[in-house]
This record gives sequence, C-alpha cells and structure tokens, in this order.
Amino acid sequence: MLCASCQCRLPPSDALPTSIQTQELREFLRSHSILADPARYESEIASSTTALMHYDSEIQKLEGRIRTLKADRQRLQGYIDGCRAASAPIRLLAPEILCEIFGYIANPTPSTYISSPEALETLAKQDLLQLSQVCTLWHDLIMGTPALWSEIGIIGIDWSGEHLKVLKACLERGKHCLLTMTLDFLDIHPEHLQPLMELLVQHCHRWLHLSLVIEPSRLGALQAFKGRLHSLQEISLSLHSWTEGGLASIDVFEDAPRLTQVHLIFTTPLWISDLPRLPWGQLCSFTCADTGTYWFLDVMRNLSAPNATFTLRNFHSYYGNPPHLPPPITSQISSFSLEMPFVAVQYSMQVLGTVLDHLTLPRLRQLSIDGQGGKIWPVDQFESLSMRSSFHNTLHSLDLGRIHIAEDELLRSLASLASLESLAIADQPAISVNGKIKKIALITNSLLLRLTWTPSSSDMCPIPRLSRFRCITRFWFNPRVYRDFLASRIALNGAPFEASIRGPLDADASTKQEAAVMKSLQPLIIAGDLRIILSPFC
Repeated sequence: MLCASCQCRLPPSDALPTSIQTQELREFLRSHSILADPARYESEIASSTTALMHYDSEIQKLEGRIRTLKADRQRLQGYIDGCRAASAPIRLLAPEILCEIFGYIANPTPSTYISSPEALETLAKQDLLQLSQVCTLWHDLIMGTPALWSEIGIIGIDWSGEHLKVLKACLERGKHCLLTMTLDFLDIHPEHLQPLMELLVQHCHRWLHLSLVIEPSRLGALQAFKGRLHSLQEISLSLHSWTEGGLASIDVFEDAPRLTQVHLIFTTPLWISDLPRLPWGQLCSFTCADTGTYWFLDVMRNLSAPNATFTLRNFHSYYGNPPHLPPPITSQISSFSLEMPFVAVQYSMQVLGTVLDHLTLPRLRQLSIDGQGGKIWPVDQFESLSMRSSFHNTLHSLDLGRIHIAEDELLRSLASLASLESLAIADQPAISVNGKIKKIALITNSLLLRLTWTPSSSDMCPIPRLSRFRCITRFWFNPRVYRDFLASRIALNGAPFEASIRGPLDADASTKQEAAVMKSLQPLIIAGDLRIILSPFC
C-alpha cells in the first residue's frame, strides 16, 4: 500500500484497529474483568507487532530523507548568503576605514572590578579575535595593524601561565606602536609580579600613556623602568594607601624626557615631599585632589613650564579646622581650575579666600572655579589676587558658572579685568530657606544693562574685550535687553561674538522666554555677527 501524498509504502490498513475494537478494549480495561479468551489478544499482538515494524522502517526512511533535504537546504542557504555577502556594501569599505571601526572594538575601557577570566578575555581582545575569523582580509588587517593592539590592560590576580603568554602575544602584535597601558597591581600575587615586570620592561620604551594603580610598598618595583620611559607623555597614578616620605625616593619618572601630563589620585593626606620625583620644569598639565594639607600649593609653585595648567578637585573645606598654611607662593601656571564638592561648599568658600590670599599668579590666562552652588564669594581676596597678579593684563577667561555670586560682587570682581575675553556665569538652583523654596537670579536686566557698552560709558564699561559670554539661566530678563547687550559688544569688538545659553534652569519653567530670546537674536545670527549655542540644562 502506498501513501497518496508521499508515495511511501505503508502497512496494510487492516492492521489498524477499528474504533469499535478500540472502544471495547478501553471498556474492558476499566472493568478489571478477567479475559474469557486470552488467545484473541495474543493473536492481535502478534499481527500488530509486524505492522508496527513496517511503520518504524518507513519512518526511518522518511527521517533520513528529511535530514538529506535539510542538509541540502542549508547548503543552498549558505550559497545564497555568500552571494549576498559578495555584493554587501561593507566590502566596499577601504581597509583604513575598517581599521577605524575595529579600533572601537579593540580598545574598550577596562574595568578594575573584573574577574581573572574576564581580565584574560579583555587582554586577549576576544571580540577582535572573533572578527578576525570573518574573512582573510579582516584577519590580515586585525593581526597586521599594530594600532589595534596599542591599548593593554593588566588587571586581576593571576598573571602567570596563560595570562603572561597572552600578554606577550599582544605586545608583539603591537610591534613598534606606542602603547596606552593600564596597570593595576593591587591584587596581583607577589609571586607573579617579577616575571610580569620582566616582560613589561622589554616594552616600556613604547609607553605613551600610563594609568597605574599600586600600593606604595610596590612602587620600588617600578625602578626597573628607570631610564627606559622614552615615549611616556602622560601618567595617572593612583595610590590607595600612604606612608610618610615613602615615595620621595621613587625617581623612575623624573628622567622621562617627554612626560608633560600628570594625574594623581590619593585617598589619604600627604605633602609634596611624599610624592615620587617628577620633572616639574617640563610638566604642562597637573591634576590632583586636595587631601587636606594644602600640599597643592607646593605643586603650583613647582609648575614652571610655559602654559602649564593645574586642576584641583575635591577642594577641602577643613570644617573650621584648617591646617597650617605654608608661606605665600608665586606660581607660573597659565590655567587654574578648582572644583569643590557640593556638601563642603559653604565652608570651602571661606577657605578659598584664604588660599587666594596666599597666591600670586602673574601668568594666569584662564581661571575656573566650580562651587556647585557656593554661597560666599571671597570678593575682597579675589580683588587683591587680581591686583597682585596683574590680571588686567593676563586673565583672558573667567568661569564662575556654578558660583553663587551677587551682582555687585561680580561687577567688583570684573572691574579690573581689562583683558578678559570670555566670561561664564549662572543663576543658581532653587534653595530652601526656612522651609520655603527661594529662587535667586544673577542674570537680570539690571546686570545686562550694567554690562552693556555705550559710547558714553566706554570708560566705565567692565571687561571691554569680551567676545564670549556663557550662562546658565532662568531667563529672568527681557530678551531685548539681552540682545542689546550682545549687540553692544559686537559693535565694540567686532563680529563674530559667541554666546552660549543653557536653560531654562527650572524644570517647570516655560519655554516661551527661550523662544523670545532666540527670536530677538535672529537678525544678529543671520548677519553672521553672532554664534549662539542653545542647549537644555542638565
């Protein structure tokens, strides 16, 4: 008997039980009765077993045919996919563009909280290796482009065996390319440190950027790099404990001929005498956090390279118990940025005035103070600093964008800044006073009118060279007054003038003021006299 659909051979149809036979058997099984004629069912079993074998045989044949059909289909689908891939747009990309794309995968930001297996995968650039299996071209590009192997992160505990082997392969694939290295030595087993250092020494002459996390007790191991850091330009050094005077003997960075940028992260107090020796005369950028000892003043004094910049984060409040201040200093830095945490602002502003009294900055061109809502601006100390340092000749940029400062205090601070070209100020977020929300605005019609230049007020107009004005605002001013202020500065100094506005400051503020400001500025923008950036506050 043949199947009408697929023409396969089937057992005879009389081998199948009828519905009546099936129903009778079901009722008998429910009754728990004793068979009157056992031979009947033995005969049924014998004949049905033969038919069952026929079914199994045909099913096996059909399953084999299905497997063949599936394999053929998969083969055909692969061929179709290949045909599509042959004309895919990505095949038109130049090798240089492909390498740029691969670069985003090759150099992910390493995490200091990954397990040893994950550290190995990150080091080996597993995602990049998977891409190298796509085709011969991609494999050759990935394995033959040293820049794709230029960022290496050494993080984790186990740096023996397979880890060391993978690190060696990565370093060799980088060939002579300069390297960005992340070395986290905090959790590395002491027995693994020596073979790891021996491998790193062979390639440290290629280090361009170094991020180092280490305990002071292990800094001595870095002496193996002394005299070999020929390409090093930037170092980020993070120490998680501190020993008084324990770092002063570390001179591995002192003779790095190209080192110009230093970032220091300390979690405990220190003095400058506790730092590793650095080539102060060539450092162009120095970033650190205040640890409560005024040690940063000595750093500022030591920075003597032309156009050196200094950034101080987490400026300490000392909470009414400041440490002993060192003698007043003179620093040759050209840029000074100071950041204060919000919780300490009220106290830090008072200490800031004391610090300003100890500074003379004769070459300062840019000053940025981020108070995150500070309530007290040390206007007297700033005026004294300005006079001592000749800010009327040198200071070109002043950023008080998050400082709470009154209008009169601001104008007093600006009065002598004849060379200032860029100014950033802000209205402050709403504050709670005796349980009531209070909003204070600095950028008002009154301030804008006092900053507006007119021919009759040219001798009294503050910051006559202003060509860039940035603000965070609630738009508590008349758009025409703001427009006239900008137009007056364009008339004084020529076009183009650059203005940046972030707002509205309050989430529930209407955007009508914003639209009105933009409408009033359109003639200046269309004429090419004004470049303006309008972005939401965040």
